[in-house]
Amino acid sequence: MKSGTVNANNVPKRSARNVFGKDDRVAVTLSSDPWRTIGYVYPPGCTGTLVGEDLVLTAAHCVIHHDTNKLRYNKISFYPNMINQESNKPSDVIHVWHGNYPKQEGDWALLRLNLSLATNGTHVGYSGDFMSGKTAGAHVSCKIVKKGNGNGVYLHNCDTTIGASGGPIFALWAGRPYIYALAVAERRPGDESLYLDNYSDEYANIAIWSQSIGDTIAKLRDIVYNAIFKVLDTTGYADTDQMHTVLRGAFRQLDMV
Repeated sequence: MKSGTVNANNVPKRSARNVFGKDDRVAVTLSSDPWRTIGYVYPPGCTGTLVGEDLVLTAAHCVIHHDTNKLRYNKISFYPNMINQESNKPSDVIHVWHGNYPKQEGDWALLRLNLSLATNGTHVGYSGDFMSGKTAGAHVSCKIVKKGNGNGVYLHNCDTTIGASGGPIFALWAGRPYIYALAVAERRPGDESLYLDNYSDEYANIAIWSQSIGDTIAKLRDIVYNAIFKVLDTTGYADTDQMHTVLRGAFRQLDMV
């Protein structure tokens, strides 16, 4: 199997299928979002979807053995946006997490790839050097380039300077915008903005991945919910003053006030 191509002899032939009435499927030959995020998991011959720059969501039974609960294959690859058995950027799987398989509700797996397959996005921010910061500037089709130093820190090539911190990097999925990173800093030797001919890791711009923000939001939600239930359990009704006191304590647990 050469790079970027799945050998036709290796694509499994299956006779069993569930098609109801007329076959309504059409060939996916587009390379735009969201179609470019869907790809071929081989072996064994399954479908996966990029849910992060190097994470693919698929079914656990594709990669996990039903009886041993271990990986079915020594090497697994992901072929994003495979069209006529060709894919521009195949990537090998280096780690697998999975649900409580073989229970059907646990039939899911996350595959970590050895290459970043980040989706191009758009960054918007009020950079001080663009329109004097009076109007937001947008860089369309920039992207996360690689992981930086630190958990959840990434380098990106979106044009941005002082004033754009807090600006989103988002992409359109199924026609809806989703924020997947937040611009927070720039690498530079001093306080002056840099204008470089080409991207450089040394002077890259920095973003944090939205998943790390989502984890904190989920933690906050759990703390707040627990605090509310505690008040309801002890008072039997929503005492406003007590509720506010408990909620303030919950927020302080996350250093948010």
